[in-house]
Amino acid sequence: MPANDILEPETEAEQHGLFARLTRWENGRYAVETSTALQSGGHKEQWYPIGGSVGYDASVFDAEADARDYFEDLTTLSSEAMWEKYGEQGLWVTR
Repeated sequence: MPANDILEPETEAEQHGLFARLTRWENGRYAVETSTALQSGGHKEQWYPIGGSVGYDASVFDAEADARDYFEDLTTLSSEAMWEKYGEQGLWVTR
């Protein structure tokens, strides 16, 4: 995914087994991208929006504020709380 700017650097969301970052893409949209955490520490090299590895972009937003809210929730809330808040919108899938 092309990204002009990384607005929030990679942040571990240990409760979900991933890292997240907030980016602004070349097309002006904002994305919360994730990368799987490795047992050895760090994360995989690939970054995707939620669902991006299977062809959809649930965590891509037109407004920076919406993307920032989602980033904050993803890095702080439990899987259960994410499901309650975002499950019906298709923005969260439990592992």
